[in-house]
Amino acid sequence: MISGMRLTFLEPLSCFIFIPFLSLPDNPDEMNKFELTSAYRPTGDQPEAIAQLTEGVLEGVPAQTLLGVTGSGKTFTIANVIANINKPTLILSHNKTLAAQLYSEFKGFFPNNAVEYYVSYYDYYQPEAYLPSSDTYIEKDLAINDEIDKLRLAATSALLSGRKDVVVVSSVSCIYGMGNPADFYNNVIEVQQGKTYSRNVFLRRLVDSLYVRNDIDLNRGNFRVKGDTVDIYLAYADNLLRIVFWGDEVDSIEEVDPVSGVTIARFDAYKKASDEIHQIMLHYADAYEPISLDEAFLDISGMGEKYKTLGAIGRAIKKEIYDKVHLVASVGIAPNKFLAKMASDMDKPDGLFIIPYGKEKEILAPLPVRRLWGVGKVTEKRLIASGYKTIADIQNAPPGELESLFGSRGGELRALAFGKDDRPIESERKIKSIGDEETYEHDLTDPEEIDRQIAIHSDIVAQRLRKHDLTARTISLKIRFGSFETVMRSMSREDGTNLQEEIYAMCQELLQRIPIREGIRLIGVTGSNLSSGPRMTSLFSHDWEKREKAARAMDEIQKKFGRQALRKGFWLEEEAKKDSGKEKNKDE
Repeated sequence: MISGMRLTFLEPLSCFIFIPFLSLPDNPDEMNKFELTSAYRPTGDQPEAIAQLTEGVLEGVPAQTLLGVTGSGKTFTIANVIANINKPTLILSHNKTLAAQLYSEFKGFFPNNAVEYYVSYYDYYQPEAYLPSSDTYIEKDLAINDEIDKLRLAATSALLSGRKDVVVVSSVSCIYGMGNPADFYNNVIEVQQGKTYSRNVFLRRLVDSLYVRNDIDLNRGNFRVKGDTVDIYLAYADNLLRIVFWGDEVDSIEEVDPVSGVTIARFDAYKKASDEIHQIMLHYADAYEPISLDEAFLDISGMGEKYKTLGAIGRAIKKEIYDKVHLVASVGIAPNKFLAKMASDMDKPDGLFIIPYGKEKEILAPLPVRRLWGVGKVTEKRLIASGYKTIADIQNAPPGELESLFGSRGGELRALAFGKDDRPIESERKIKSIGDEETYEHDLTDPEEIDRQIAIHSDIVAQRLRKHDLTARTISLKIRFGSFETVMRSMSREDGTNLQEEIYAMCQELLQRIPIREGIRLIGVTGSNLSSGPRMTSLFSHDWEKREKAARAMDEIQKKFGRQALRKGFWLEEEAKKDSGKEKNKDE
């Protein structure tokens, strides 16, 4: 793992981002914070008990016991502890009756959060038996409660969605589990508005997931098809999911009442969140390739200046997405697109996995062959039948053997097995703005430090503009104070610019319009109203062209010899400050 060293990325480095859009509520904040709703407040001994229990959990005490007579408010006390801790919680009961009571009570305390019920779905179960004394055989007899089965699936869906505000009330049946989470993810059908997806392929995926087509009597776990409209009665919900196709494109996704047929909600929120996420990605990539609403490849090879480790880049991306959109992201970082996508799959839905240079073969070796790009069920069966079960088997295959079995495809499989993928990141998305911002560990109060940070952000934005052959007519300065008050000021000019000194000068003017009464938590600089091609001719065009030419020459020198080869003064000051901070920490 690469850590503790300065990185200058001279080779392409890919980053794949996956953001699960499962169970996205109208208010995204609901995904992350427990909201206790009650007409009462803790009284008597309850405040002290809540404080002690909360402290014990935070300190990692393995076991705590709350004692109290019936009716003393033990459930309410624990609800307050859950709200304080703000972590997914499992509540165990020794029988179904008490579990149902607790589920009802916690549902009342947390109406805006995911309170789920997970108990055995058998209303009655009699295993088969034989009585030798009377030569009697008793057949197995059972009755499954469909409603409880739905609640179990809803609990599983909530846990896999990436939500943090989940309470599962369960009986001891939960110890048997629901299976491997990875198996659930492998059976997830990803459908997104605007994505190309063959309707027939989609229907086959539904059947593979054990949904049954029933166009006459639609019940839970069924689906029906009317032309380009597919109605799915989800096994874990009370409403229908209506998906309308336009050819091979998903035209719309709606939640529909199964009785009245009235549309309850449209999933346009996905598109809005997706646009925000893609704008965030542009903060970290000079080139990026969106795959779908919630997936994209990023070229982060130019971020070594700002982040000293690969992990720091990944954590920064995840944090900004979480802070602004309130969604978790799975991030994979690797030398190419194939490995980055695979890395993102290693730790879904809220993970960060890095495949560093030189470790490709080692990390790939133990994985099953189905993890290779393009290996479907048919190819997987052929590989296994030929003795190739893991990627290591393909790596160790004699030269020419794979080609004899699969033709040219065999060579591609062999290359992927060694982690080779030469495809570039293809940026097709029209860039609307280019920005850079940073949230600081300590609030900034020193005017010189604030000035230097604005200069740094202006330089990063200018470099990115030049890389895309763009100029910005509008420059925005964003300031967030320690109190979380956020102020943004913008100004426009007739001619666009991609020069650091001009962007910096505009930001300085904008800063004068913002009253600074407290420490600054975040600074951001953004260029928008972008244009490509030559700048509008003016009296000062010749001077501007000379300065832009000099800036591009500096970009080329840094690209060829590393960013340390040629530096501006404020960058050197920033590095000196960070180095002195490290030395201070060592002395302490």
